[in-house]
Amino acid sequence: MKIEPKKYILKNGKEVILASPTSKDAGQLIAYMKKTAEESDNLVRYPEELVLTLQDEERMIESIEKNERECFVSAFMDGRLVGNASLSCIGERIKLRHRSSVGIAIFKEVQGSGLGSLLMDKIIEYAKKCDYEQIELEVRSDNKKALSLYKKKGFEECGRIVHGFKLKDGSYADLTMMIRTLK
Repeated sequence: MKIEPKKYILKNGKEVILASPTSKDAGQLIAYMKKTAEESDNLVRYPEELVLTLQDEERMIESIEKNERECFVSAFMDGRLVGNASLSCIGERIKLRHRSSVGIAIFKEVQGSGLGSLLMDKIIEYAKKCDYEQIELEVRSDNKKALSLYKKKGFEECGRIVHGFKLKDGSYADLTMMIRTLK
């Protein structure tokens, strides 16, 4: 699903434009994914695990844009990508079509500005338009900021994956599973 550009003002007074990325943003998206992976152990991959080519990313952007049940919302400040959220279908089979999942990440420099809240609002809005009945996510159990945001947006904890992440240093992090019902 294509999201048309729209301007918003964040809590810090900065202007942000939310829109679907286009194929011309593919290089910026790859750099963004590497930077967010460098800044946080809360994401599913390490920076060196990101092996997408420009063509891979362009194909992925085009595929999401054509899919009416998925969306990709990027946040641009001064023309620079600073945040991203995605909505994906859990499965197309009859028993799974009502379920969706969300992924979100923003640069550390803009955390606390209200961008995460704005991106989640947009994802919830699009999930309702796509006729999903629930949105699901997994978050590190020790990520208090993210847990607080998700709870504020109506997500409830529904389980835990013990040792969901194994970090490079050999330590583990649990993951909290959360669901927001839409109907």
